[in-house]
Amino acid sequence: MTRDLSTLLIGTVIDGSLYAIIGVGFVILFRSTGVINFAQGAFMALSGYLYLVAVNAGLPWAPALAAAIVMSGLIGALAYVLLFRRLVGAELFPLVIATLGLSTVLTVVMMLIWGPEIRSLPSPFQMRPLFFIGGMPVTGLDVFVVVLGVVAIGAVTWMVQGTKVGTRMRAVANSSLLSGLMRIDVHRVSALAWGLSAGLTAAAGVAYALRTTIDPVTAQGFGLVAFAAVLIGGLDSLRGAITGGFILAFVQTAAVLILGGSWSEVTAYVALLAILFTRPQGIFGSPSVVRL
Repeated sequence: MTRDLSTLLIGTVIDGSLYAIIGVGFVILFRSTGVINFAQGAFMALSGYLYLVAVNAGLPWAPALAAAIVMSGLIGALAYVLLFRRLVGAELFPLVIATLGLSTVLTVVMMLIWGPEIRSLPSPFQMRPLFFIGGMPVTGLDVFVVVLGVVAIGAVTWMVQGTKVGTRMRAVANSSLLSGLMRIDVHRVSALAWGLSAGLTAAAGVAYALRTTIDPVTAQGFGLVAFAAVLIGGLDSLRGAITGGFILAFVQTAAVLILGGSWSEVTAYVALLAILFTRPQGIFGSPSVVRL
């Protein structure tokens, strides 16, 4: 019983941290540009390959992680400049289709460059436990994932809430038209939002790949489940993205312990439906309606 509770706690904290990082990326992009980015999972996978390239080039793990995050952020900003800038003002449905197209392009590029085979990332963390909780081991990689979540989410939240850049982002989120009249460069803010979103997703992607493996497809399923966590918390709420991530991680871990591993994704979407039936906007979301 104690081991099960410890497994539940550890699984919730670690997976919840990853979901929260990705979820905050979803929310920042949606609030700033109105785009629901279904290419987040592709950015997760891409970041693992970028990290691998950086490590193979001789960089230590920390600079390699930073390089993967920065490169993913630049690719995200470039996606806005080349494609989504032309779709400003479009309805949500074509924007969603465009993000699915972007996901397909990134997946094909990864297939062409690195192939479809599964790879393992060189981990800087030894697998022996640092300590135990209720008899369950906690490794350095587990601690790293949690610390990464706290640092990444804390830094982005501070930037959005406490800086002039964040003020501009919130202004654009409220009204891009009025922001333009106030001489705020809406396109620059939107490109920044794309870069931040992709960078956050990259941080989670590298952490996920270090814990498992990388290939062009698998991480995309994790990114899609993270979107369910965002909907649970509220698509336009930062605290909702964090709360939804930990709720979903708790439900999935409990389902694995009680029902078995095959129920993990099923229970994620059951939890999502339960929330949407009772509170369609999510726990902390605004009560607005958008039709696809």
